[in-house]
Amino acid sequence: MAATPALADNITFAVIGPHEYDLPVNFKPFNVFVQYGENNIGSQAYNNSGGAINGSKQNQFVGLSKYVYFWCFPGISDIGFAYEVITPEVGVTGPGTGNGVRGIGDTLTGPAMWFKPTPNSTLGVQNFLQLPIGMPRVTNGYWANYSSIFFDAQWPAVSLTGNLGAVIRSNQSLPGQPQAVAGTTFHFNARLGWVNPTIFEPFLGVDWQTQSSAYQVVDGLILAPHSEETALGAGVMFKFSPTMSLTVRYSHSVQGRNVDMTNAGYFKLAYVW
Repeated sequence: MAATPALADNITFAVIGPHEYDLPVNFKPFNVFVQYGENNIGSQAYNNSGGAINGSKQNQFVGLSKYVYFWCFPGISDIGFAYEVITPEVGVTGPGTGNGVRGIGDTLTGPAMWFKPTPNSTLGVQNFLQLPIGMPRVTNGYWANYSSIFFDAQWPAVSLTGNLGAVIRSNQSLPGQPQAVAGTTFHFNARLGWVNPTIFEPFLGVDWQTQSSAYQVVDGLILAPHSEETALGAGVMFKFSPTMSLTVRYSHSVQGRNVDMTNAGYFKLAYVW
């Protein structure tokens, strides 16, 4: 969610937690507010051959404030629907950022729908449009479409949730910079948790992303080469009540090319009403 290729990047949807898509059908409308957060330290990076080199040395915080409205239509209550509005909060410090870059990023908004193939599983699709309306120093300067398939399965001792998707972007237009092709992203995220009688659910996570090169429209100059990254992590979900939970996680890259290594802590606070 950075405005220039020099700023650190994030794996798409790496903020999700266990039970992210553990969704009901045949329910009365309800609301959810979620505050996500990530702090990544770009001390190391991967070069074009996958070797470790010095990173950007930038420290990046990204918050995502999300409101979701859930409902079912009469007559088709075996399919669930939701509409989301997500507002990013961005802060980057370190080389190339002066006294730091901070501000409200580009809003994402869009619907989701799902059904339950079995009583303990969920399968659905979601589609978000990202609008380039963020503050000048943190806007991406392009429109983007986030489309993904999401899944969830619950067993007596194990939970599994995740998604597989793509991000397609328009050309990037930023003040004082030539128009650029921002590149297309494909991503995969999964969380495997241990269900137990306590309020604590430990879990493992995997996140993967690949993004095509970014280049100037006029002369084809490469601004950011094709990149990819795989990160593994572990965390704990605290299930305080049926309406409130807190998730914390640490994640680190295990493989990549042309990208700052993920070295990040994450949190997710969710409230249902």
